[in-house]
Amino acid sequence: RKAKKNSYIRWLIMIVSFVILFIAAYLEFRYDLLEINGFLCWLLAILVFSWGLTICYASYVRKHACKMSLEERHDFNLYLYHHKYWKNPILANQALLNNAIILVKMKQYEQAAQALDAMHIEKCKAKEMKLIYFLRIGIQASKMMQEITRLPNWWKTGFR
Repeated sequence: RKAKKNSYIRWLIMIVSFVILFIAAYLEFRYDLLEINGFLCWLLAILVFSWGLTICYASYVRKHACKMSLEERHDFNLYLYHHKYWKNPILANQALLNNAIILVKMKQYEQAAQALDAMHIEKCKAKEMKLIYFLRIGIQASKMMQEITRLPNWWKTGFR
């Protein structure tokens, strides 16, 4: 729900900025208030204003995303991955890597391994590759620890 609201507000910012651009263009061509330099300055100011609003809203979303629980952040990332990021492999990798980290924190190792398998490895940077490698080692170690805890007591302590 929050991710959908995020998308709507970004579109609203874009629509408002385009409406302001069209109003400025209409007033300029209708009443010839400014010369071309003044009109270009108005256009530049409107574009910078809309860009600034988008950045402010993105920082607001990031601040509130840090306060979400792990499940909410996982669902938020998953929604963004399926509705926005799947087109861009670099953004998709970031979303999947964040989800893998969240799933490891939630101790859902199978799903974390699936998220890592879905990544586009050829688009990863060295830092991300190190993190992927570390997560895979952690997932395998946790699976081994789960198998060890399932063994009977006589196997752990030996024959006495």
